[in-house]
Amino acid sequence: MKIAILITIISAILFYFFRNKRNNEKLVIGNLSNFDEFISKLIDSKSNDSFLIISIKDTDKFIQFKYYVEEGLEIDFPLVTNEQKQKRNLLINYCKRNKLYFKINKSSDGQHEFLDIYLKAEKKELMDTVKKIYIDIYNVNPSTEFKINGDFGN
Repeated sequence: MKIAILITIISAILFYFFRNKRNNEKLVIGNLSNFDEFISKLIDSKSNDSFLIISIKDTDKFIQFKYYVEEGLEIDFPLVTNEQKQKRNLLINYCKRNKLYFKINKSSDGQHEFLDIYLKAEKKELMDTVKKIYIDIYNVNPSTEFKINGDFGN
């Protein structure tokens, strides 16, 4: 009985700690007009753990973002699901056509691929490029709703 109580208390403490560890994480429902605010927060963040995920609401279509001072903005397209894998050639051709530097990287377990675009530019150009990618790749429009989720470390 004492062991069960002890396990319950430890579990509650761990749950509380890990739940609040990412208390800077924000989830917002928005549209293309909200992108600039969140991309700006990511770029201005001083934390290497900062990230941004922008997904089209009620779909599994999303892009992950990280920002590194030296490398610039990393735009990460997972190529895991069949639908994502089918976009692989479209993404590669899009990058070539728009002269975007990209690499195909493997996941840490080697089972999945990610197409990573690396952009080094002024903040405004980065913001505009991200919106253009969503419009061109996912055919979104200004009224499309997005789930915008990020942790900016502040």
